[in-house]
Amino acid sequence: MENLSDELGLALQQMQDSLKGISEEHSERIWLQTGKNILIEKLRGDKTLVEISKEIIDFLADYSVAQIGTVYVYEETVLNLQYAYGIKGKITNSFQLGEGLVGQVALEKSLRIYNKLPKNYFKIESSLGTEKPDAIAILPAIFDNKIIAVIELGRFGDFSPIQLKLLNEIAEPAAVILNSAISRKMLEKLLTKLTWKEQELNNQINAINKTNAFIEFDLSGTILTANEIFLSLIGYSINEIVGKHHSIFVEKEYAATKEYRQFWDDLKKGEFQEGEYKRIQKNGESIWLLGSYNPILDVAGKPYKILKIARDVTLVKNQAKQLAKLATEKEKRSAELVMANNELATQAGVLQMQQEEMKQMNEELEEQTQNLKQQQEELQMTNEELEEQTQSFEMKNKELEGARYNIEQKTKQLEISSRYKSEFLANMSHELRTPLNSLLILSKDLSENKRKNLDMEQVQSAEIIYNSGQDLLILINEVLDLSKIEAGKMSINIERVSLKNFVDNLLHEFKHHAEQKGLLLSRKVDNNLPESIATDSQRLNQILKNLLSNAIKFTEKGSVNISIGRYTESSVIISVTDTGIGIHEDNQTAIFEAFHQADGGISRKYGGTGLGLSISRELAKLLGVEIRLKSKLNEGTTFSLIIPIELQPEYGTVITNILQEPVLHKSRTESNTAYLNYPAVNDDREIINTDDTVVLIIEDDLKFASILLKQANKKGFKALSAASGEDGLILATKHLPQAIILDLDLPGIKGEQVLSELKENPILRHIPVHVVSVNERSMDIIREGAIEYLVKPVSKKQLDDTLNRIENFLSRKMKNLLIIEDDENSRKAMRKVIGNGDVKYFEARAGKEALTIFQQHHIDCIVLDIGLPDMSGIDLIYKLESLTGNKIPPIIIYTGKELTKEENSELEKYAASIIIKGVKSEERLLDETALFLHRAISSMPEAKQLVINNLYDKEAIFHAKKILLVDDDMRNVFALSKILRDHGMEIIKSENGKIALEMLNIHPDIDLVLMDIMMPEMDGYEAMKQIRVKQKFKNLPVIALTAKAMKDDKQKCINAGANDYINKPVDTERLLSLMRVWLSK
Repeated sequence: MENLSDELGLALQQMQDSLKGISEEHSERIWLQTGKNILIEKLRGDKTLVEISKEIIDFLADYSVAQIGTVYVYEETVLNLQYAYGIKGKITNSFQLGEGLVGQVALEKSLRIYNKLPKNYFKIESSLGTEKPDAIAILPAIFDNKIIAVIELGRFGDFSPIQLKLLNEIAEPAAVILNSAISRKMLEKLLTKLTWKEQELNNQINAINKTNAFIEFDLSGTILTANEIFLSLIGYSINEIVGKHHSIFVEKEYAATKEYRQFWDDLKKGEFQEGEYKRIQKNGESIWLLGSYNPILDVAGKPYKILKIARDVTLVKNQAKQLAKLATEKEKRSAELVMANNELATQAGVLQMQQEEMKQMNEELEEQTQNLKQQQEELQMTNEELEEQTQSFEMKNKELEGARYNIEQKTKQLEISSRYKSEFLANMSHELRTPLNSLLILSKDLSENKRKNLDMEQVQSAEIIYNSGQDLLILINEVLDLSKIEAGKMSINIERVSLKNFVDNLLHEFKHHAEQKGLLLSRKVDNNLPESIATDSQRLNQILKNLLSNAIKFTEKGSVNISIGRYTESSVIISVTDTGIGIHEDNQTAIFEAFHQADGGISRKYGGTGLGLSISRELAKLLGVEIRLKSKLNEGTTFSLIIPIELQPEYGTVITNILQEPVLHKSRTESNTAYLNYPAVNDDREIINTDDTVVLIIEDDLKFASILLKQANKKGFKALSAASGEDGLILATKHLPQAIILDLDLPGIKGEQVLSELKENPILRHIPVHVVSVNERSMDIIREGAIEYLVKPVSKKQLDDTLNRIENFLSRKMKNLLIIEDDENSRKAMRKVIGNGDVKYFEARAGKEALTIFQQHHIDCIVLDIGLPDMSGIDLIYKLESLTGNKIPPIIIYTGKELTKEENSELEKYAASIIIKGVKSEERLLDETALFLHRAISSMPEAKQLVINNLYDKEAIFHAKKILLVDDDMRNVFALSKILRDHGMEIIKSENGKIALEMLNIHPDIDLVLMDIMMPEMDGYEAMKQIRVKQKFKNLPVIALTAKAMKDDKQKCINAGANDYINKPVDTERLLSLMRVWLSK
């Protein structure tokens, strides 16, 4: 006993030590996380390097980590002191890398701790005196493997392990924020330099403008502008030449030559041209211009326009011609003089006179020659001055290009390291969504682990990346929503809204969140409400969801209530009341402003962007809704919406023509982990044997689920229970029950989606599903494949009848199909298509015969041709309805007759499916009868299985299809190409619209085009227009890839030639669905 006591004591002591260790470890984690959060909050906003350094050191001092500290920031090649705290004595203002302890830590990029300090080391100064620290820690702040700063800290006593851990954990966020501040500082310097360069360039252009003629052209030669000197030379007004081609200034013969075309081709390439040019004035006269054609480059270094600078040299040119003419005349006269000398050798007097005339003429000619020489020298000087100005202009242009390129690079770095809300608004749709698009697509692909080469931890990491990307997308959408509202581009769609159903759906959606926090969620509805109101249900839902979400978020205990009542004859009031933290009176106006919350403390504790109420306020204005607020601090808040019963169109832009998207096949819903393992009643899952008849009950009302389970047990069935759609699908797949009882109003995915998933799964689709719901009976549920639809509350007799029907159905191995068709060959063809084995056929040629068979036998499904000899198909359905009391078995309309609108509308009220004979109609008949007879596909002949499986093989349509992917962003191209190749498609890539057109000419067999909009050289709009011009591509499917576009931008895509569009970031499942639709046409 003594040994036992000792052992118990030892065990107790060990347990106490273990608990103490766990408690200490938990406290340390909280201490670390709190410290990080405080520091990050302090560093928010656009602060200078000195302010950031001060916040870091002040925080460490306040958090009892250090009593002295300095921050040195690495700028260019030197570590410069930014801030010092609590130090007595002279401080070194800068260090080189490797110089002193600070420089050594910066060079090595690793934390250093020193406990034995020299006597002359800095002392800690306070009001009580000074003292040398016991230990110092020198911490490098590193970003992108580059040293950003060094933080030196000193304290009394040694640094504890938890303090060192805190230093290591704050180093990275401090480095990121300091790097952002450095980038901002460099950007400001570059902007100042650019402003100075632009001013200098403008001064030079003004100087040229005053003394020279200049004119600007685009790259095709179209005139953009010209100054007054040029206009006076050429004789035109500015309005007469703008928009005209350069060829109006040259002779028509020259404009048609290859030489003239080559001249403009060289300019397009950026080649500089200079010389003397003959040009034609408006009056038809010729002038000569000495000048240069200067290609002007954009930021990317590509020419985008041509600047010509020139002077009029017509006079000089004419003088040169005159001089040449005089020289010719001189030669002619010299020859005449020689002849005269020979003829008049004896006439000395006459010869003397002629010689004197000759001398005088020579002197005049010499004088003219000197004048011409002087003019040529002046012209040469003018050319040299013009060349100098041109070279200076080119140099300034290159400097400006370089400065712009540097600014662009620094701006990109700043966008990567600092994501402030105000900086991404202007380029939200393209610049943020483009990289986010790749992130979402690739992380989603990784999380699906199709190649089974990732472990669970890696899959979870990919899922975290995907979910984080989705969170970021929600934030972007909130900001964009706000900007759309402020820009007046938000549309509303007025429709009738049932208030009671509207509020019930809201409560159902937030029920789980309230229960998780232990809050009572309730509603109060007045009796004198109108049945419905005319408003935009989506926008009203968005406002109320935000108010309910806030109420639950800011309420720790108590309740949240939503009440709805009549306010005036023409309005109703909906109020959301909580018992939460309340809002101070001073903040009750400010909380409706964008990015504003009640105070910093709330922001840190509760999170959020502060956009919800701002968006709600703007949406309320669109809907003519008044928002009122009543709140008391620490007692609770009430938000009230006063809503007009009939919303008038003037409150917003009413959607009248909404672009219709294709009706897509529903994709498989991913499970929401919040609704897995949802609390349900205890069932028989642990005692199920292979020969048991199992009924799966999917119902979130635990009391009703318990009643169903007990009744099923009394019938001899084993029962499984699930309280959410997600859990129900998992149990159905695992246990393959013989029948399912399904509620439609479930947490998580709704019952309609559960039914759709069951009927799309070839392993589960044969299981009969009995639907139980508070909603009115819907034919859509029967069309989806449900065998029965019961409306709550359900009586005991109804429940017994349902369980009896399950028992009867399972006991009958053969299913009874009634074919009503007057043509015998058609009946034979149907029997052949549907097959036998587990189907027994009853055939009727006319309506009366069908009614007799129906009364004599239990019929599970009916195939009906509406063209009968004795009555119409619709009349027969009416008679069947009166016989069964509205419980007609599923009817498949199978006819070759083209139905009128009226016939189609009437038949849809009763028919489970309508098949018009044509392409694939036989396959559909096999599929629909198998669905409504609840035939197990696996037990059907292999040929029949193949027919049905091919109908649902979504991937078959992609096999060997050739897709042209046009996008200038290689990240998007890589991500989308990978996804599309995984689905069996061949990808041809193009980086802009121009190359895409070339690819289409090379590969005319392309099946579909995915076209980005924002691209260089030729954008998506122009490319789609060019595609539609060519007859052979008139029907080529083109899907535009746009950023989250405004309504008019989307319409632009359609107008330009797109068949459809999809927003970036691309939802791959939606893209594949769209591609299925257009590839099948």
